[in-house]
Formats: sequence, structure tokens, C-alpha cells
Amino acid sequence: MQAKLPWIFAALLGLTGFLIGYSVGDTNSAGKDTRASEASAKPALIWSTDSGATPAADPETAALVKDFEQAAASIMEDSNHLRQAHRLFQMVEHLSASEMPGALNAALHLDQQKRFMLVSGLISHWAELDPRAAVQYASSLPKDQQYTWTRQIALSTWAEKDFAGASQYALAIPEGKDRDEALAGLATGLAKTDPLAALKFFDEHVKSGRGNDGVNYYSMILQQWAQKDFDAAAKYAMSIKDRDTQRNVLRSISFGQMNSKSPEDLLNWAKDIPDRETRDDLMRNALYNWSQRDPNAVLRYARTLPAGSPQENAISAAIGQLAARDIAEAQRALEELPDGSVRRSAVNSLIQSWAQRDLKAATDYVKALPEGATRVQAISALASQTAERDAPAAIEIANLLPEGNQRANTLQQIGWRWGRSDPRAAAEYFLQNPPSGDYNNALSNVIGQWANSDAAEALKWAEKLPEGKERSRAISTTLSHIAASDPQGAIATAQKLQGEAMVSALGSIASTWAGNDPNAASAWVASMPESDARSKAASSIMYSWAEVDASAAAKWIEGLSVGKSRDSAVSAFAQRISARDPEGAATWAITIGDEKTRTSAVENVARGWLKKDANAARKWIQATPSISEEVRERLLTRKDG
Repeated sequence: MQAKLPWIFAALLGLTGFLIGYSVGDTNSAGKDTRASEASAKPALIWSTDSGATPAADPETAALVKDFEQAAASIMEDSNHLRQAHRLFQMVEHLSASEMPGALNAALHLDQQKRFMLVSGLISHWAELDPRAAVQYASSLPKDQQYTWTRQIALSTWAEKDFAGASQYALAIPEGKDRDEALAGLATGLAKTDPLAALKFFDEHVKSGRGNDGVNYYSMILQQWAQKDFDAAAKYAMSIKDRDTQRNVLRSISFGQMNSKSPEDLLNWAKDIPDRETRDDLMRNALYNWSQRDPNAVLRYARTLPAGSPQENAISAAIGQLAARDIAEAQRALEELPDGSVRRSAVNSLIQSWAQRDLKAATDYVKALPEGATRVQAISALASQTAERDAPAAIEIANLLPEGNQRANTLQQIGWRWGRSDPRAAAEYFLQNPPSGDYNNALSNVIGQWANSDAAEALKWAEKLPEGKERSRAISTTLSHIAASDPQGAIATAQKLQGEAMVSALGSIASTWAGNDPNAASAWVASMPESDARSKAASSIMYSWAEVDASAAAKWIEGLSVGKSRDSAVSAFAQRISARDPEGAATWAITIGDEKTRTSAVENVARGWLKKDANAARKWIQATPSISEEVRERLLTRKDG
């Protein structure tokens, strides 16, 4: 049986785009079980324990955990993303369907990053063997963004093997986000054999359409089409009117071709894309991929490019890959570059690669750079690169920067990375040593990482903080994560808070709950008495619900009585639908009762509309009596309109 590397392996490891249909050779499936019992396909939900500690594993599972830990660590140390994806597949491909539940239960004992990588990889392979069992298992995992793609790859594979059976399963799911995600996953599977039918299926059944998550699924369908007929898929993509959707689709198509088209052919195609931002993005990704294979060829190609982003991206990618192989050769190439932004960007790439091999040498090099923009950017790059391995050393490096935004932003990046490995230590440090500025972004990033892996422990820590903004933000962040599995428990905890802390926490809970179950979340908000907390919660649920099912969200708003909560909900609703339906968003915005809120909402929608379709937007602005003359004049005379 020919095995294919699902795009999720590469996506897990940080690649921009998706890798579908990348062949990694043959897998001998003879003698392997093709079914697993339903009873054995239940995950050990270890992240839901009250203590937050990882439960003790039985001896057999413990042995697997140790093996997975060592293998995953080795894979994650590999700087080549394509090779990482290949090695991950090799790690799991020998397992049979009957072995999957045990292997997954072992993978669930790993730390957050390795756990996600292994769980997703294992389910992806299981879907090749027994898609129904894999889908059932994946559907029982926590309903958070981390595992959304895991479910989708299982559904997509099922659709390839048995579209009728997979469709029957997905269509039986109650209407809402879960159903839309399942149907979108089926469409991506159908696209491998009939892309036009997949596009039709998507448009007919996925109610959330092409907004946010929808555009990713839509892009995958077009990527599958491009595998069969690149020219036809690319032509269709160029006909898409919405610029953001078009950019995502073109990016996905381009990435899917990186192993079948020559780099020169892909770059020549990308160079003809009219939109500059899209063109630069496609060329950057293609150049990075090429540099992993032949950095010297990329340097030669860069000399043929005019000054600008594509040339800078080409040189930076090539220098970074050269540094990973031979620091001296990379430094020689760097010395040939003139001073300026291209050289600064190349220095950053050099430092990031060098630090992985010899942190002390890279640090000494950075310290010896003359004062100026190159040194500042190099220090920031080195600190960010070092953070996950040695956070205290990264902070010491970051403190070489002068006080200001650059140092604060670098410390924020360190906090995000440190929070993945030791969130308690990171939280304690940034609580005692806040970066300059009114908002401690570094601490917020740490709390977010901590809550993502162990919300209960993060909440205990946050509740012990002294009263103030930091305590309010920390509790709000952790309760948002708890709400994913226990919204009522999160609400009960939030209601013990006072003032703005309670308002913020309830808003975060509403947003998370609405992402999983908008009907239940909206019923809870509707039952609340009119208050700042209700207003915040009403706004929060719209940010999730309007993307998933705008018609149901609009119907709910219609049932709200006039007041602050309705105004907040309408303002958020208009903002969320404005990209795909600016006229509808504007029509809703003018129904807001409070003048200040109404004016702000109308102007926000109109500005975006003017950029997408200036003629239609101007016509509406001129013809709508609900807009004051002052606002009308301000919108019609904007230079960017």
C-alpha cells in the first residue's frame, strides 16, 4: 500500500501552509489489524485532572512514554521541517490499528508540545487504517484549536475511503461549529478525486462559509485541485474576489507544489501575481523551501532580483541555511553584503542558526557588533532563539537592549517560549520583573501558555496574586481555558470576583463557550440581568458565533431588547461579518442605539468596505440617512478610501 504523508505532519511542525500528498515510500501493511474495538478507542483524558499532575502510567505505558519522549525530542531538534515531518511519519507508520489506543494513551502522558505532535501524528496514521475509529477517538479529545486539525485529517481520510459513510456521520452532527468543521473536512477528502464537487459540497453544507477557519478548508480543497491540475486551480484562485481568501488559497496552492514544481518555475509563477503582499508572501515561502536544499543556488538567484522584499527574503533564507551547515561560509557570504536592511536581516538569520549550535559563540559575536540597528535586531533575534532552551540566558541577552519597545517586545517573546517549558518559573519572574509599559504582555503570554497545559494550576497561582490588573487578567485567561471543558464551573468561579475582574472573566468564558456551543452560551447570556458583564458577554459570543452561523447569531440579536447588551452584540456582529458582507454589516451597525457606539461601528465597517469596494461603499454612505453629515464627510474624504 502506498503511504502518503498527510499535510498535518508538516503543519504540526510550523510550516506555513499545508503538505498534502507528499510521498514518503511504501508501507507494508500485511498482517496488520485494520479495526480497533470501540471500547479501546477512548482516550485517557489526563489533562482534565484537578491537580494538573500527569497520572502515573502502568509499566507498559510507561515504557512507551519513555520511547516517545526520546524519539520526539530527537525529531524536534531537527531544524529541517520537511525532514521532521518525514521522521514523524516513520516513527508511527509501523503501528497497527489495534495498537493505536495504547500508543495514544502513552502519548497523552507527554508534555504539551510533544503530546500534541504525537497525538496528531498517531491519529493521522490511524485514519489511514481505520478512519471511523480514528474519527471517533479524535472527536473525544478536548474541543480546542490544538486538536481541530487532528479531527479534520481523520475525517478527510474517511471521506476518501467512504464518502457516503463519512457524510452520513457528519450530517448527523447537530448544526454548529462541530458540524461545519466535520463537513469541511469531508470536502477536503472529496477534493482529491473531484475538486469541483468538493467546492460545491462546501458551499452547500458549511454554513460558516469562508470566514476564518472556513478559508483554511477552502484553501485545502484548492490545493488538492492543484495537485491534479495546477493551471486550472490557479486560474480559479485568481478569480476569487475577496483578497484575503484569495491570498490564503494561493499560499496553499503554492505550498502544495513545492515538491513537484522546480523552485524556478514556482517563483516565476509567483512573480506574476498582481497583489504585492500576496506575491511577496508566496516568493518568501518558495525561497525558504529552496534554501533548505540548495542555499548557494538561492544566493545566486537573489542576485538576479531587484532590491526589495523578495531579494531580502532570499538572502536571509540562504544565509540561515548556510549557517546551519558551515558558519564560516555563512559569514563570508554575509561580508559581501552592503550595509542596510538586507544585511541586518541576514545577520538575524545567521544568529538564529548559529545559536542552535554554539550559543556562547553566537552571543560573543552579537556583543562585538557595533552599536546600531543591526546590533539591536541581532540581540533580539538571539534572545528569542535562546528562550526555550535557556530562558535566564535569553533574558540576560535581552537586557543588552536599551529600554523601550524593542526590549519589551523581546521579553514578551521570551515569556511566550519560557511559558511552554516552565510556566510557573516564568510567571514568577515576569511578575517580579515586569517589562516597561502599562501592560505586562510577557506575563500574559506565560499565563496563556500555562493555562493551555494546566489551567487548574494556573488558576490557583493567579488567585493568590494581590488585587489589581495582573490578577484580573491572569484569572480571566485561565477561566477561559477551563470554560472549554467546564463552562458552568468557570462561571461559578468568575462570579466570586468583583468589578472589572468579573466582567473580564465572564467575557472570556462566553467567548470560549460560544466557540463550542453557541446556543448554550447565548441562552446563558440572555438569562443574565442587564449589566456591564452581560454587555461584555454578549459582545464576546458574537466574535465566535458570527463566524460559525451568522444567520443564527442575527436571529438571537433580534430577540434582545434595546439596551447596552444589544448594542455591544450588534457592534461585534457587524465587525465579524464585515469582511464577507460589508453592506449587511453596515445595515446592522446603523441599528445601534447609543450614538457613540453606532458611529464607531459604522466607521469601522465603512473603512474596510471602502478598501474592498470603494464605489459600492461610497454609494451606501451617500444614500444612508442614518449617518450624520460629519461622519459622512469624514468617510468620503479619507485618503485611504
